[in-house]
Amino acid sequence: MHKVKLLTNFIYIDSLQPANNINCLDSIEETINVSGITTPPCKATFKLFSLDSLNPKPLTWYIWDYSYGIPPLTYLWDFGDGSTSTLQYPSHTYATQGHYDVCLTITDASACTSTTCDTSSIKKLMANGSMMQLHVVPIPTNGIGMNNNGITSVTAQPNPFNDQVILNLATNYPQKINVQITDVMGKLIYSENKNLVVGSNETKINTINFSEGLYFVKILSENNSFNTTVRIIK
Repeated sequence: MHKVKLLTNFIYIDSLQPANNINCLDSIEETINVSGITTPPCKATFKLFSLDSLNPKPLTWYIWDYSYGIPPLTYLWDFGDGSTSTLQYPSHTYATQGHYDVCLTITDASACTSTTCDTSSIKKLMANGSMMQLHVVPIPTNGIGMNNNGITSVTAQPNPFNDQVILNLATNYPQKINVQITDVMGKLIYSENKNLVVGSNETKINTINFSEGLYFVKILSENNSFNTTVRIIK
């Protein structure tokens, strides 16, 4: 009778014992290396998308990197215009508007190498080759995704405020927003467009001429996919 015990994905213990009830004091045990079983290979893979669903030919595109392998990974981005980057999350501006095939090559700690290129993105083809800016950004991990343009937090301080209120907005994507402040009657007191960069963004608003009372700070994304309100008091 053979009894096989799995120790790892590659090593087994094979024990030989008698097949009947005869008492036997001898046994043999042998280690067998099994070939043909491999760990999953590394793979370069990414998703190209636009946040501006209202624009049929958006100029700004984003990439989520889904590549995997044995860490750490090294990156080589080829933007299709002769420019490259070895950053994990690079940004690139093209000299002229057009259709560019973006390629990514990764190498993991085991020297496994994988390359992939974007050549069939439906949105990209619908855009008729209108790429101008490209940003590789981290994949959201807190459940906040494309529907709200990647804005992860909005705070207003001090609250209550006096002569100035400071807004702090954190986002995963470079984008344009509109900041509005209205009073309790819905009257627009303040409105300004802002360009956000990846990470934390601070906006100082002069409120010297604001009367005492309750106000609503509204943050609107450029394509109206994100809308939030913060209450502040003077």
